[in-house]
Amino acid sequence: MTAYRNPWHFGEWWLTGEFDGYQSLLALLDEELQARLSEREEGLREASESAESLAMQIDLEMVIADEGIEGEKFRSILFNSFFAASFALFEHKLSTICLQVQGASGTPFTVNDMRTSSRLYGPKSYLERLGIDFPAQGSDWQEITTYQKLRNSIMHHGGEIPEGSDLLEYAEKQGIASSWNGRELQMTRVFCEEAMTTLAGFLLKLHRLCRI
Repeated sequence: MTAYRNPWHFGEWWLTGEFDGYQSLLALLDEELQARLSEREEGLREASESAESLAMQIDLEMVIADEGIEGEKFRSILFNSFFAASFALFEHKLSTICLQVQGASGTPFTVNDMRTSSRLYGPKSYLERLGIDFPAQGSDWQEITTYQKLRNSIMHHGGEIPEGSDLLEYAEKQGIASSWNGRELQMTRVFCEEAMTTLAGFLLKLHRLCRI
């Protein structure tokens, strides 16, 4: 992406470059993890096929099944962590946009604008107060508010979807509900990549709306 030259200290490339780096790292880790798990399973299956007794074969097959579940859980932890980190990066960039606008406009923040308990709605309130047409009606913003709920579930509930939450239907629709109990978030590489694309795209859109 060509750096956008503007009077601000940071160009548009700064908003998205780290998301690109996250996606590349996620792909490398996923491929390496899959290769290691496949190699381990292949070794166990070879051992099972050459086992001298049926009991040993059964034991090894149970080990293969257990390791398959554990591998799935580990992949879930990996992707959940990447998703949470990506959302934290988004919140940081969103705050940075507000700081840039504050520096250029000279309009100070209020106590509520940047309170840590509302890293999405505080910046939104501040920018709207300055007359910026914050893109809150689009589908990407609605998706981002759902991402915040997913992030909170990961960080505060270990990925468990609370009872009565509308996240369960969303998770099932997106294919990110766990296969072992159905009530824990099990992020996928595809979902994480799509989320990072949505987050980065929204930041660019907002950045362009905030030009002064």
